[in-house]
Amino acid sequence: MRRACLALLLMSCGEDTVVVREVAATCGNGELETGEQCDDGNLEAADGCTDSCRVARCGDAVQRSDLAPDDPDYEGCDDGNALEDDSCTNTCRPAVCGDGLVRFDILVGSPGFEACDDGNTVDQDGCLSSCQLARCGDGIRRADLRPGEDGYEACDDANDDDTDQCRSDCTGAFCGDGIVSDGEVCDDGNDDEDDGCTSRCTSPTCGDGAVQLASGEQCDDGNTDDDDACTNRCSVASCGDGVVRVDIAPGEAGFEHCDDGNLADDDACTAACVPARCGDHIVRNDLVPGGEGFEDCDDGNRLGGDGCAEDCHAERCGNGRIDPGEDCDDANVLNDDECSNECTARSACSGGAEWRFEITPNLWLCMNDSALETYAESDALCGLNATPATHALVEPLREPSVAENLAFWSWYDEREGAPDAAYIRTGQKRRGGCSREAYGDLLISRWWDGSARGGWGDLFRGGSSCQSPSSDVANMGRSLSGVVCVRGEYADPAP
Repeated sequence: MRRACLALLLMSCGEDTVVVREVAATCGNGELETGEQCDDGNLEAADGCTDSCRVARCGDAVQRSDLAPDDPDYEGCDDGNALEDDSCTNTCRPAVCGDGLVRFDILVGSPGFEACDDGNTVDQDGCLSSCQLARCGDGIRRADLRPGEDGYEACDDANDDDTDQCRSDCTGAFCGDGIVSDGEVCDDGNDDEDDGCTSRCTSPTCGDGAVQLASGEQCDDGNTDDDDACTNRCSVASCGDGVVRVDIAPGEAGFEHCDDGNLADDDACTAACVPARCGDHIVRNDLVPGGEGFEDCDDGNRLGGDGCAEDCHAERCGNGRIDPGEDCDDANVLNDDECSNECTARSACSGGAEWRFEITPNLWLCMNDSALETYAESDALCGLNATPATHALVEPLREPSVAENLAFWSWYDEREGAPDAAYIRTGQKRRGGCSREAYGDLLISRWWDGSARGGWGDLFRGGSSCQSPSSDVANMGRSLSGVVCVRGEYADPAP
């Protein structure tokens, strides 16, 4: 109880007398007395008026208990000082993490220690909501800094494993950082495409678009098309690689008609990648005789008569084909059949002759059952390398005998459909020529007796029928029944 002295001045009315008496002040009596800031009639120290009759205030070392927490003057503590960095702030509120005040009254490592306090509960800035300084590896990625600023974190996975997507220095993994991380086959820290690890951190493969010279790639166009300039084996397309290019138009350099995977010139596709053909000066050897496209020869042209036919078969006797200069070709080497092994026909008659008969060696009668109206029809009855007879052509031959003439008629009479005839007219006078070499109009008659009068003698002996027709030999202007054909060509002078 505080006591106070009160001076009492007493003055008498009649006399100038003053009496002073001291009275003690009492705190808690409910009366505001000298020296008191307040007196609430009690001695409760934790209300608005302390037990020393002083108005309660933050910092008086007395924690008020008479106010609710939401009252502005509420005190959660009062440590009697104005320090803000201890357990009780200078607003008499207990220090908490997030109040913006860093406590310095707790040792590092002790519960409640604050390394920082930025007055918020945001974890992505420099001070965590636990009032610990943000650091790389705490598992929380800072969001308050920009790339390049000190402390910036691209990621934070709370570990020091450098092979995952976040490095131990909180930088993001990327191809080319020299560390093989998730999703990377390799990472050599450079962008050299030819060192075994691509700039995409993959092993080099054909089709990845990067030319790996060390791996033997000649090209790499980044696709798997096999028919363009770079194959799917990453080799430059070339004739003979077995792939027909489709990226070049006909006529352009490098265009391929075919490609059989080799540079052989003598098969169906040449070394220039064009289809083999007769006349390309290359003899194919990939086919068997008789097969379509088979070639005996190829002289670079499509002309016959030069040893190699227009279809690239050798022009030779015995090949089964009638080549220039051959009468026939029966594809054998027998010399006693219709076609000799020199490919000359036994007969001097053409295929157009219905009947043919060898009267003497190399002297043939060729005829049809109808009369010949023109010399062209007469000529057509003689075979290849044979000619309608003239005196000059038959002169080296032997004149038929009477017996041979009879043999002919015996053969003739056996021909079914042969017209009845006592003689057969045949003409060799060539278009009116009357030189001795052109003599030869003749009559093959049943009754020929071997005399020089008409018949065979007129041809072999150079008779005069051209100048003066006889009764036995009619004028050449008439139709002929047949023609006598002889091996050889017209003798000069040409008729």
